[in-house]
Amino acid sequence: MANAILKIKQNIGIGIVGWLVMFAPSPSHALTVEEVPNPRKTDNGWVTDMADILSDRTENQLNQMISQLESDDGTEIAVVTVPETSPSASPKEFATKLFNYWKIGKADRDNGILFLISTSDRLAEIETGYGMEEILPDAKVGNIIDTQIIPKFKQNHFNEGTLAGTKKLIATVKTSADRQSAVTKVNPEEPELKFSSFPFTFPIILMMLPILLGLLFYFIHRSRKLFIEPNETRKRIEKDDNHLPIFCAKCKQKMQKVEDTEIQNLLSESEKIAQEIGSIKLESWKYSSCSQQPIIFIYTSDPSISVESIAHLSSSSSSNSSRSGISGGTSAGDISSGSSSGGASSGSSSDGASSGSSSGGASY
Repeated sequence: MANAILKIKQNIGIGIVGWLVMFAPSPSHALTVEEVPNPRKTDNGWVTDMADILSDRTENQLNQMISQLESDDGTEIAVVTVPETSPSASPKEFATKLFNYWKIGKADRDNGILFLISTSDRLAEIETGYGMEEILPDAKVGNIIDTQIIPKFKQNHFNEGTLAGTKKLIATVKTSADRQSAVTKVNPEEPELKFSSFPFTFPIILMMLPILLGLLFYFIHRSRKLFIEPNETRKRIEKDDNHLPIFCAKCKQKMQKVEDTEIQNLLSESEKIAQEIGSIKLESWKYSSCSQQPIIFIYTSDPSISVESIAHLSSSSSSNSSRSGISGGTSAGDISSGSSSGGASSGSSSDGASSGSSSGGASY
């Protein structure tokens, strides 16, 4: 009898120990994102249930719904359950790491969604790509979790809560896609509207054309330069060149303008007379270093006037003192004499020797 009682006690003790071992909390095991199986690689699905809280039927429903969404819109949703998220600092950090590790969503659209459930943390996280921020902003995601997921999870209805949350995410994405499709259908009419407005824009284009051409001519003209050889002492300026910047052809340095008061000492008598009666306008420019002798530029509106003809011009112009504005004290004979003695010799030796005449001219 005593042996029978002892055997019963031993069996009871073994049973209690086995019950304690079975239901005692298992030691915590750190879980990294690399250890979570990617359903796209294991079975070409969308669900990984490491916490073992979803039924096979629920997983099949989730895979069907998400596959249809991905086929219609391209959006990808991964549903993952884990027993815990340590050693990550928080379930949010774990979700972000897993999202980036799996690269959920299309690379060119960043339209992925991760629905993560951590049973030990008793927390649900929804992570979205940047391409989904307008469709699923933080406030809308928080509302889906609070209204569709958490109330059912509190009752341990994980299948219902996971399905409800996923269905709401899919419905939100589809609603946004339908709106975008409606906008796309309206867009083809825009070219017709633009074409119909063409008669109104054409006059504006015609009005702007002269301005644009003027700006084009200005910049082209501004980019041109006038180069002068250092051995020149007189040069007639063509009509198209009378506003160009002046540079030395040898050293490429910009020339400096001589003051008007200094020009008179450089002019011959015939040049002074021609300038006084208004037939020509004279300017003097000096080289930076290539020559000590300044050059005289001759501006005139008369194409027949050249450097060599200035003396003759001054003689013929002075014969009509009332038209030219020269005082009566100067006679035709005086000018002619001055032109033949002073102007002719000066013009042939200094004025006309080094510079040739050119066709065309401009008023200044």
